[in-house]
Amino acid sequence: KERGAQLRQAAEASRESLSRLLEAFFSKLEQRHFFGASSEKLGESLARGEHAGGDSSVSDHALICSLMRKFITDLSCNWALRVAEQRQRLLILAVNRGDAAAAHRLLS
Repeated sequence: KERGAQLRQAAEASRESLSRLLEAFFSKLEQRHFFGASSEKLGESLARGEHAGGDSSVSDHALICSLMRKFITDLSCNWALRVAEQRQRLLILAVNRGDAAAAHRLLS
């Protein structure tokens, strides 16, 4: 909840502010250690005589960081578009359930 509020506040301030905040989140992510989450991977590693979190932790970390880098790039470049898309989804839901007050708030 707190991070969501930080993202909204940064996005409302400027695109640069949002990018800085996302980069700060990413730098914290880079400092974390990841271990194979798949029990299948763990079983394969143990069968080969590797210890848990061996070579797979490096590739898991690289994969997670790569995905987050793409997400950050997309989000920082397209925040306004994502907000408009979410607002449109909320409006459609409000109309479908007959919630005139919510629809009015979303249109104003």
